[in-house]
Amino acid sequence: EVDLFKPLAEVRMNHVLDDLFKHFGYLNDWINPSSSAESLVVLGPDGINKSIGYEAIKKKWLFSQGDKFPNPVEMTFKWDGHEIHSLQDHACMNADDPYCYANGWLKNQNELNASVFDDYDKFNIYAEKQCRSMHEKYDFGNDHISMLTHVQETNPLYEMVDYSCDKSDMKGPLPKDRDFAKHAYVKCLMNYAMSEIPYCYFRGCVLEGNRIGHADECDY
Repeated sequence: EVDLFKPLAEVRMNHVLDDLFKHFGYLNDWINPSSSAESLVVLGPDGINKSIGYEAIKKKWLFSQGDKFPNPVEMTFKWDGHEIHSLQDHACMNADDPYCYANGWLKNQNELNASVFDDYDKFNIYAEKQCRSMHEKYDFGNDHISMLTHVQETNPLYEMVDYSCDKSDMKGPLPKDRDFAKHAYVKCLMNYAMSEIPYCYFRGCVLEGNRIGHADECDY
């Protein structure tokens, strides 16, 4: 419990080989052992981690019904110089479309494709590079990130996302790309975002006109 208050980077250093999603146990719907990277790998006969493969990862993370969802709601999000268009469906929050888009983890962004998920080492290198680039760009060293601050800041972040949606009657500050990156960087400290990246990839894809497609629209 005391680790909830410690700087997350310090917890990471004290548990170098651990997946922190397992270390913290079940805190909420997104911080729990089911989000550990272990769910993406199997131990090979040589004792080395191997990817369970694209199709298995797809089965775990593909939630949306895409254009088969009846009566979806069209919505547009505008923030920090971006504008995307999405259709609301049953799969989690459409607020995750701006989040995943801002971090570059939707399909058709940042050279992320199916082959990355079929090779554990390749995926691990890709994920580490994404996290390193994120930290180099935004320098989170002085943000005093802990698990407690992450949980406390999540609802305010998504309130800002609500303000960025054209369907919202509420007015307030809009998110910055750095806000989304800070939220994601916690996942980097947990396990190099090796669960968050496939979640976003199978969350949706970037189509023509910055429309975010889902499920069968994305040809997964």
